Amino acid sequence: MPHVGTLTFDVSSLLHTHSGLINQIAGDALSHALFSYMRRSGRRSLSRREMRKSSNRKRRWFVDNIIMHHKRLHDRNRAIVVSNARTRALAKREASKNNQTPSLQQSTTQQRDRQKTQWKNGSSLKERGISLRGRVDARRARARSRWLSVMAA
Repeated sequence: MPHVGTLTFDVSSLLHTHSGLINQIAGDALSHALFSYMRRSGRRSLSRREMRKSSNRKRRWFVDNIIMHHKRLHDRNRAIVVSNARTRALAKREASKNNQTPSLQQSTTQQRDRQKTQWKNGSSLKERGISLRGRVDARRARARSRWLSVMAA
């Protein structure tokens, strides 16, 4: 085994000892340089019409992907809304069969009467603000959970 002190990192000794390896590395580097130059020069030789056509095609693909992504989100959200409405309607039908709650029409008329009396009694602006803020927060939470469920699916 040679000692570490006897090893030399001289270019000429490296060329003499490993000439086959050096020739292969040089040939690979030369072919890589020529091939990359040919590819680059080939790209530059496109006419303006072809370059515009290529860029428009890439732009269309990008826009189509965005549109399809939003369409998938829209379809998913619509399916969630429909399924939620269907489950609520079935639950109301079961409840009305069991006579646990009044029918939908009776509940809406009672709600209107309640709103009229609340207006006559005059609810304070502070209470109205709190209730509106609560509704907005609830909507925001529903939208966030829908978005997370779509992203997870």
